[in-house]
Amino acid sequence: MRHTGLDCSVANPQWTIGDMGQSPFFPPNVAGWKQNEYWISTSAVWAKSSYASRLRWRQFNDDVFADVIAERPDRNDPERIPHAEFVAMALDRYGITSPSPATEAALGQYLVAETADWARRAGLLMLPLMTPDFQLA
Repeated sequence: MRHTGLDCSVANPQWTIGDMGQSPFFPPNVAGWKQNEYWISTSAVWAKSSYASRLRWRQFNDDVFADVIAERPDRNDPERIPHAEFVAMALDRYGITSPSPATEAALGQYLVAETADWARRAGLLMLPLMTPDFQLA
């Protein structure tokens, strides 16, 4: 949430955090919740994707990335989109400073395959949240 700039009253993490594996104010022990791989499970991934989708649409409605995508000079030529620039911008927004080549390639491929500007922007607001680079940070 820190990376989105959204307030808790807007993003409402309390609606999903229990499904992601944390019960607010009830850690499993005094050490708190485990990190990294502990968070990876099929049910947690669904909860995370649901929450990431909610964050995406909140940011989308706030016009995050709208100016960058709408004002690119080659907007009608999907083969010439500066993929690396958009991918770096999206990863940077979520604090992913050292992404894997696989993550960069997958996001770039998404931009090539998706032709609608609104969908490109929506994808760049959600997909980085679902990458292994973000999940294991």
